[in-house]
Amino acid sequence: MENQPTDADSTDQQDKDLLELLQMLETHTPVIPDTLMDYYMTKAGVQKRLVALVGQKFVTDVANDAMHFHRLRTGTTAKQSGKKNTLTLEDLTAALAEYGINIKRPSYYT
Repeated sequence: MENQPTDADSTDQQDKDLLELLQMLETHTPVIPDTLMDYYMTKAGVQKRLVALVGQKFVTDVANDAMHFHRLRTGTTAKQSGKKNTLTLEDLTAALAEYGINIKRPSYYT
């Protein structure tokens, strides 16, 4: 007979993984300040650390996508871009469009 994992074993592993994640969240310092998250999450009744982590992940993904669009637009690679790069509205607009968020400049900027 083979030792195949049972549903109880997989549930125990999932519980351990969840506890490990929650412990890591307690020591993680998010980009969004705790006081700001406290205020809005208390009003909404949501667990703030998890939302802060998700928010940070979203901001990081958008920033990485914007950097990718910048490299495509300028024709540089990661190895070539030794200088500082500037986040432009053009790159940010393209990155946010990937997530279904459309932004436009106000009419007084055109």
